[in-house]
Amino acid sequence: MKKYYIPTSSLNFNNILSSESISPKVFYQVRSFGYGRWVSIPENPFDNSIVLYDELCSFRRPQSSFEDHPLLIEISLDKSVESTLSRLPEHEHIFLCNHTIYIDPWSTRLIFFTDSDKIKALSLSDSSIETKFVKLYEQKIVVVKHLASSYVRIENPKNEIQSVNNDEIEKDKRINRLKGFLYGYYIGAILSASKKDIVKLNKAREIRNILVAILSSLDRRATLQQQERLKDLYAAFQPPLFSKLSAIISEKRMFDDVISVIRKEYGYIPDEIDVNKIISQLLNMPMHLGAKNPIEDINAKIRQIEDTISKSAHLISVNEEQVIVCEDSRIKLNIEELSDKDKKLCMAWVNEVLVKDGYTGKISTFKDVLSDDITIKAKEVYESDLNIKWKGSSSELILNALRRHVRGSEYSYMWNNAIYSSISALIMCGDDWQKLLEYMQGKEMTDYRLAYAMYGIINGFANLPRDFTDVLFSQEKTYIAEVYREFYGQLFGRDVVRSKSELGGFDDLMAKIVSICRGAQRDEVRYKELYIQSGGSNQKFIDAVKNDRLLNKGKGVQKTIKDFLSKNKSASLFDETYQSTGQFLDDFNFLSNNVELNDIMKQIAKEWKGDLEWFINEYNNPDSTYYKGKKLTDNYTVIQKFIQLKGNKYKDAEHFLRKTYNC
Repeated sequence: MKKYYIPTSSLNFNNILSSESISPKVFYQVRSFGYGRWVSIPENPFDNSIVLYDELCSFRRPQSSFEDHPLLIEISLDKSVESTLSRLPEHEHIFLCNHTIYIDPWSTRLIFFTDSDKIKALSLSDSSIETKFVKLYEQKIVVVKHLASSYVRIENPKNEIQSVNNDEIEKDKRINRLKGFLYGYYIGAILSASKKDIVKLNKAREIRNILVAILSSLDRRATLQQQERLKDLYAAFQPPLFSKLSAIISEKRMFDDVISVIRKEYGYIPDEIDVNKIISQLLNMPMHLGAKNPIEDINAKIRQIEDTISKSAHLISVNEEQVIVCEDSRIKLNIEELSDKDKKLCMAWVNEVLVKDGYTGKISTFKDVLSDDITIKAKEVYESDLNIKWKGSSSELILNALRRHVRGSEYSYMWNNAIYSSISALIMCGDDWQKLLEYMQGKEMTDYRLAYAMYGIINGFANLPRDFTDVLFSQEKTYIAEVYREFYGQLFGRDVVRSKSELGGFDDLMAKIVSICRGAQRDEVRYKELYIQSGGSNQKFIDAVKNDRLLNKGKGVQKTIKDFLSKNKSASLFDETYQSTGQFLDDFNFLSNNVELNDIMKQIAKEWKGDLEWFINEYNNPDSTYYKGKKLTDNYTVIQKFIQLKGNKYKDAEHFLRKTYNC
């Protein structure tokens, strides 16, 4: 792979990191997604072509009232892409490209020439909701100073050398839609929740709505109906005694009588929620800081339930291949929960309807036409592909009811996790992903994969907001890297091979090691083997070097090298291992990836990671019976508890854990 350099303005920084690509200027004007503007500069002036240089040089931008600073994109291109470049006539080191160049965090660097330019660009990116990739590329956004030579300014930029590549514009559109689908599907899985949690969340939200309604009413009094409804809703948040009794006593009057007897006998029930007291507190709230506030209490309960849902997120393994982008750019579904009929119908919607150019922007602006279009497509699939009678079928009834609903009629559809619920929710509330989530939760849907996949394909990846993609980018780093590689492979038909693309960094690293300890030069071959096996300069590489007995004539690596590696390791988002937080109960990622602990635990039990994850999750579970209400926060106590787990099974790990957590 050979490195090329694309000079541009920092005004294009957000554009690049919203679509993860660089295109000829004309593409932005006509392809109808993402940013519609690209700022040209004299070193890269053409409309129909990207200008690339094969040398690292500097350039300047003129004084401006805008934050217009030099930005240089360094990209490593493989031979297949390199072969598409054309040399600029009479310029040996300048090349033209008339198609989009897709960047990735392994083969790309974004280079500034001063620290202040970098800081300003990053600061401005915070206000752009579409700029999604700063976190992924943060270690690839660098400052390079004191470059002696400068790029030439190209003469006669109005004389376009290459024509507009319309085929590549259409390819861009497909890639953008397909990428949106893939991200939407995996994010939808993360947002999905259990029926129990959704029911509880809806009850908490209804409680909040009733309390707000009471507080804002003219007479500031709760109606009898509101009081009874609050009692029913708060029942879900009563102490465990209530649920245990309700499992035995189904008749409500008898249940109330038993509770009343317990109250009279003991005077109170611990942690019981008194609805009448809550209403009284609501209507007589003091205005001073710290006053008891039932609305704040129920908001805290809502946040707690949402946090529980987030912590129990289901992460789809890429090996499951639930969704696949085929070579002909069509999406194939391998979702077990869907019948063959529903798979065919959903694939027809995704591949033939939702990808139409007309379906971009706010769904509310074209929901009537879209509801008609999906109904027509469903009729076509039934009669042509499935050979099923359309008239009178459940699909016809549901979709025609949806068509009437988007035009103002009632919708009596029974909501569930079927494809009809997903498409209906999208059409009704798909302008905003968070409102769509609340809408589906309110309908007691629990599986959001297809709804958000369709949301992704309609919006296209470039237009997905950052808070939506952060749902994925906030997961474990190894999972993000795994999913990213899968998406890249499906979209472009090739792998992002980290060890190959980052191997160039080994020479620089080895030179620094030798400058610290000249004797390390004789071990260069071994260092290179460990570097490749670890996938770069990361914690895995450091651990491998520290534990390798072949280095330094069998004595082990020198202390000066150990110290250097520990201080200068890469902190890339795609590192395969993690730094310790210093707290055992927050350290599942660090512990499960640490080479030394892995070696110890392999000799104890194959399932140790499962036991460790269960142990840590139990602590974070407020309903846990294992900890019996005790807050075991100090490292010494929790390590002791873990060591004792399953009859001191993990005793051999004690020395490592005590050493790691200094206890």
